[in-house]
Amino acid sequence: MGEDDPKPTNSDHQNDEQTDDTDQERGSTETSPPSSPWASMGGELWRKRSGLGRAGIIVVFLIAALVFVGVVLVSNEDDAAATFNSGLAALNEGRLENAVTAFTKVIELEPGGTDQLAAAYYNRSSALGRLGRTEEALADLTAVINLEPDNTNLLVQAYLARAISLSGLGRVEEALADETAAINLEPDNTNLLVQAYLNRAIDLGRSGRAEEALADATAAINLEPDDIDTLADAHLERSIALGLLERTQEAIAEVQIVLQLLPPTHETHRRADELLTILESQ
Repeated sequence: MGEDDPKPTNSDHQNDEQTDDTDQERGSTETSPPSSPWASMGGELWRKRSGLGRAGIIVVFLIAALVFVGVVLVSNEDDAAATFNSGLAALNEGRLENAVTAFTKVIELEPGGTDQLAAAYYNRSSALGRLGRTEEALADLTAVINLEPDNTNLLVQAYLARAISLSGLGRVEEALADETAAINLEPDNTNLLVQAYLNRAIDLGRSGRAEEALADATAAINLEPDDIDTLADAHLERSIALGLLERTQEAIAEVQIVLQLLPPTHETHRRADELLTILESQ
């Protein structure tokens, strides 16, 4: 895959109530940002922008990655190719149980080539995740990683997707390890690298590691993402980190960039407004 691959987005977020309930169930498994009125708000934004709230990224990751592998399989006139393509169609149409069945059959047929098998696990993980079968989805993502596919972008996406699920389960340190692995692979897709830095910034922030979160958000910005939503996300994460570091005027400047980039109806614009109110009250 190259620079034009679809960007992972948060378009399939679960609602905030679901995310907040999950946070309460985690109890002591999650590390919170430093305690203060502003830090509390920053932490709340981090929770809403991470954990299960980011699970929707998995779906987009998988569909984007498998455009490449799907092309390879189309050229093979065998049962695995036909079944794989029927699974892709089911996944795109939201027929998730059918998608699980199809990709399970592909895995059982053991198609030739590591990338093809990894793709089947990867897509099945997407369907399982959307069905709420998180542990099974995690197992499939681990299978992709263990196969070490030649397609570096596919491997990066598997690490990032697994990190999202781990973060949603409150296993933030494990998520950080996966995000670091993704960054170290240096994918040739700039949007993937941006997302890796941004996701790690979110999880670092949740762990109260504001300086490191600031560095990662800055790295994401310096890569000059071509998607306005992603650029706004990076500036918002910078503002949260700066606020936690009590660098209020710099944080306000970052929030104002977000407000300029996005229309008032955008969810990130709304959160930036909330953040600005808190910052200006300091």
